Amino acid sequence: VQVEPYARRRFDGMRADTPEESTEFTADGQPYTVKRLILGSAPAKLPIPEPQCPELQELIHQLEQLPAPDGFRRITHLLVDAGARDFTVVDPSPRNIIATPPAIGFTVA
Repeated sequence: VQVEPYARRRFDGMRADTPEESTEFTADGQPYTVKRLILGSAPAKLPIPEPQCPELQELIHQLEQLPAPDGFRRITHLLVDAGARDFTVVDPSPRNIIATPPAIGFTVA
């Protein structure tokens, strides 16, 4: 019997507690690499572009921050564990929000 402990993951398959790397630039344009590790946090950001619609922004915030029914994970962690992929987003302009309401769609394995 092989036991593998549960570890929260991100949508890219990496463990959620893996440091994130990004390239930043100094004032004179020199690139440098930053590693970020937030202690006690293991976010699973949705793999979608930043929306313009405030209602869609709030929906994304709720999915990423509200606890799952087990009280341990966030809703996005449930989506990662279920194998959610192929995300689609409806990001309407404020003028078209009634005719085309904001939405997030995905496929689960």
